[in-house]
Amino acid sequence: MMAIMVKTAGKGLAAKENRTPEEDDMLDMILHGGERVKFADLKQVLDWYKSWRNMDDDER
Repeated sequence: MMAIMVKTAGKGLAAKENRTPEEDDMLDMILHGGERVKFADLKQVLDWYKSWRNMDDDER
């Protein structure tokens, strides 16, 4: 299902004449794959999640 949506979005973006930089980035990701999130950028979120996971239910 997701593959069909990606193909459809990719075709629509490829055909669009005046793409924004964000749309160009999205099209590049659809066509060539890639990672846009680095593990180091998630450190604060992961630290928060680990501390939240260790809390008792009444502390949340």
